[in-house]
Amino acid sequence: GGGGGEATAAEEAADEEEIVGDPGAASAAAAAAAEQTAALEEDERHQQYAGDTHGGTHGGTHGGTPWATSQQHLPRESDRPSSSGFASLGGRPPSAEPTAEEAAAAAVAAYDKRPANQSPHEQQQSQSTCLPEGPPPPTREAAHPLPAATPPGVGLSRRSRVVAAPAEQTAEQTARGGSGDGGGGGDGGMSYPSSGITPASAELLAAVDIAELMNHASDSQVKPIVLNRRIEIVAEPHFDPDALPFAPLTIADMLAAPQAELEAFLTQIYRSVAHSSPINEKVNTLAYFETLCCDTASANVLINSSLMTLFVRMLRASKAPTLRIRLTSSMGLLLRHATYITEELAASGVVTVLTECLKDKNERVRRRAMATLGELLFYIATQQHEATEAAQRAGGAGGTAVNAAAAAWQVPASTVGTVTRMLRAGEDEVAQHYAVKTIENIMSHGGEWAAKFASQEVTAALVTIMTGAKLEQLRGTAASTLARAARSSPAVLQMVLDRYGIKLLVTGLRDPSPKVQQAALNLLNRGLGDLGARARAALAAEDKSALLPTLVALLERGSAVLRGKTLLTLALLFRLHHRWLLAACGTKLLPLVDRLQKDKEQYLQLCLEALVNTVVTLVPKVNEAILAEVDRLAVGSHRS
Repeated sequence: GGGGGEATAAEEAADEEEIVGDPGAASAAAAAAAEQTAALEEDERHQQYAGDTHGGTHGGTHGGTPWATSQQHLPRESDRPSSSGFASLGGRPPSAEPTAEEAAAAAVAAYDKRPANQSPHEQQQSQSTCLPEGPPPPTREAAHPLPAATPPGVGLSRRSRVVAAPAEQTAEQTARGGSGDGGGGGDGGMSYPSSGITPASAELLAAVDIAELMNHASDSQVKPIVLNRRIEIVAEPHFDPDALPFAPLTIADMLAAPQAELEAFLTQIYRSVAHSSPINEKVNTLAYFETLCCDTASANVLINSSLMTLFVRMLRASKAPTLRIRLTSSMGLLLRHATYITEELAASGVVTVLTECLKDKNERVRRRAMATLGELLFYIATQQHEATEAAQRAGGAGGTAVNAAAAAWQVPASTVGTVTRMLRAGEDEVAQHYAVKTIENIMSHGGEWAAKFASQEVTAALVTIMTGAKLEQLRGTAASTLARAARSSPAVLQMVLDRYGIKLLVTGLRDPSPKVQQAALNLLNRGLGDLGARARAALAAEDKSALLPTLVALLERGSAVLRGKTLLTLALLFRLHHRWLLAACGTKLLPLVDRLQKDKEQYLQLCLEALVNTVVTLVPKVNEAILAEVDRLAVGSHRS
């Protein structure tokens, strides 16, 4: 860090003394060398700023962090480019100072260059090393500083603190290129300027923080549809081994069998189900077959065999509920555990057959059919979504593969309509829950498949289930599906706020289900952050007495994710209008914020930091409003 510059200065001073031969000039030479080294460091910082601002990589890498300049390898005077060299690169000459506006723009530009594969916390750490350096030009306030509203660095994020270091930094620390730590530490010897970025850029950075933190990993989690114990607890299949027309094998024995024995074994199962045997024998064979479907390797073998196409044909022809339940259950288990399905199954008409089963009068048949169809639709949506992303990464070269995948799995519009009708009132709640879970998983991908279910009918049905279902798990799944739909389609969010208003979201925040509460927070945050001025004005006009106490209650007893999202909601409300900040000061918010600072949950701390940053950026505006009101009252009093 800074120690390297002093060592170089001392060596050059010694060389100067040896050449000149005048011991009395040693101290003067050393001082001149130290001053020259400090100037070199200052020029180096400007050279680094020019390289970062214009896309250069002059600084290389240091300590594993890109764009961080090492102060231990400063160039000599003869190695540094001239002013004309900086001008030819589109940069600034070493003697020029970056303006405050250019520093703020470079800060935002450097923030936008963050690596995409880092978490929000890692991105913040890497961003703190790529902000532009160099003090802004002196201003009238710098000559006669006003009292600070907050101490230096308080309430600023790690990224902002890099460009808002304490003004009390000494000239000796600045000359060493450090912050008073002896040249060590993890900042690579970077020097801090004595003043921060402009209020406008600080507000922009705070808004970017909120937008980054708005989506948590749990908001996009998907869970299995078949054998989901939160939807339905399905009893394990029981079979009579003595009644089987063949010797049963375990999964391990079947997978270890030679190819010829495996084919002979599967042929026996095929004949037991396909031949004109009694229904009880077929049901018993299928119950045993289900025990072979709960392993990925086994499921990949069985689902791509002729047994699956046999089940599709039998499901189309049979009307017996017991046989239909076993057939759909076996198919669902295979779809649940398999990782690869050939296109032969797509040609069997399995989507159409399962869609027809949703109209069966037996509710157990509808449950098994909806769960199985849900797994299949989610598999199709996932495959096509991944193929589309691969084609985009390849620059369109994978378009043929995307078209082939879309052609192999043709899902008729009647299937989407039938699944949508499962959301209507009066449907069996378990079958309805399978349908909602299917849409929730599909909405997690967004894109074309999410648009298939982003209709007014689906939105209205989800709101009805969210507010009226008796089962807490069903309400939570419906609310989560609605939030994911609003994330992928702004029209859904607009419809929810226009038709139902913020009262729906306040009701969701008061629901005992944490999943409903999180979905309501997601809807509210997205509405406050993404909608236009008209919608935000409508939200601002809502009654504070209903919303603020509910948010404060979530801060007291909610999970870490819920409390973090609640802090983001408060930050967005404060940005919407200052009166929300005034009203929040009358609640228990401030003591709760002090208590939350002791929490070690990373996501919660980042959200708390975003809230504090928002409040800090609003303080000057509030002060200006107060002073303007005082001036107005003073003028009015003087006139009277």
